[in-house]
Amino acid sequence: MNSTQNATNTTRDYGDEMYIDLEAFTILILSLLAVATVVSNGVFLWTFYKDPLKCLRTPSAIFIAGLTSANFLTGLIVEPAFVVFYLWQYISDSEDVVDFLHFASVFFFITMNTSYLIMLALAIIQYLLVKCPRIYQKFVSPKSALVGVIAIWIYAIFFAVLPEMFALDIRAFFLADLVLHITLLTVVLVVLYIAIYYEFRKLAQRHRNADLGENTEGERSSAEPTESEQQRRRAEKDFVYGTFILTLILIITVWPFCITLYLTMCCFSWKVYISLMISQLFLLWKFALDPFVFAWRLRKFRKSLVVAMQTTCLCPKPSLLVLHTSGKMKQPVVDQRLMMTRK
Repeated sequence: MNSTQNATNTTRDYGDEMYIDLEAFTILILSLLAVATVVSNGVFLWTFYKDPLKCLRTPSAIFIAGLTSANFLTGLIVEPAFVVFYLWQYISDSEDVVDFLHFASVFFFITMNTSYLIMLALAIIQYLLVKCPRIYQKFVSPKSALVGVIAIWIYAIFFAVLPEMFALDIRAFFLADLVLHITLLTVVLVVLYIAIYYEFRKLAQRHRNADLGENTEGERSSAEPTESEQQRRRAEKDFVYGTFILTLILIITVWPFCITLYLTMCCFSWKVYISLMISQLFLLWKFALDPFVFAWRLRKFRKSLVVAMQTTCLCPKPSLLVLHTSGKMKQPVVDQRLMMTRK
């Protein structure tokens, strides 16, 4: 999106039908992506706000809420703004079109950098949880997570408005943002995901060896895996699956955009710009898919959504069995009052 302002007029001079068709296709996809991004992230934010099972005020869930709030604004403001820009440029040659694109680009700086930085913070606390649980217990809390999310938003806003406050070279500013907040940050994320995976495997192996030691010292030994071992295997499988999906989505959605944007900035051509437009669509899919990768694939988020819908809509209220089987939750207030009256 950053190079769109510099390249739009040049590409339109070609009058190539392929470019016109691609631009129309881009408008269609951006419109659909905006709806999908708003719905997927909005549903999570609504579930996080309701929190019917009282299990979504953890540091991880707070960071995910910060991530989805940035994605939600991307779908609500940024993507529709670029749709309006693509349509507007056909009916007007006014400088207002460029000013409108500039506004959308600044807002996109804020939401995109916030999204990636929160992903980095989330990966760091996950690494601490697996590698250094004592440090995690000491420094990571819901309050510190909230402070971290607010600090990331402030930093992203300050960085985005730097060219408005100081006379900066726009090309150098775009290049610095591309290197710091997209290229290096996503490389660090991939390395962190791989490190988290290996540390988790080591932790799972230590627990497995401890269980085997207890079985050999016991009175009887069974070839069948214990219930705790089965749960550990399911958790390990889910963790491996989640790490693989996170890494794959980063590589597919972000790195093609980085490569084509580098090419556009160093050796601009019509074909390179066409490639950039296509890679931007892949990049924006990341904002729609984040809630599924970080939240909806996990049981507690899915159960929270179901219970929130049941308690909000005109549906039968969830039974106590649903609440108690959703994890180690506190007993409902109704039960507590009944017990007090019995006493």
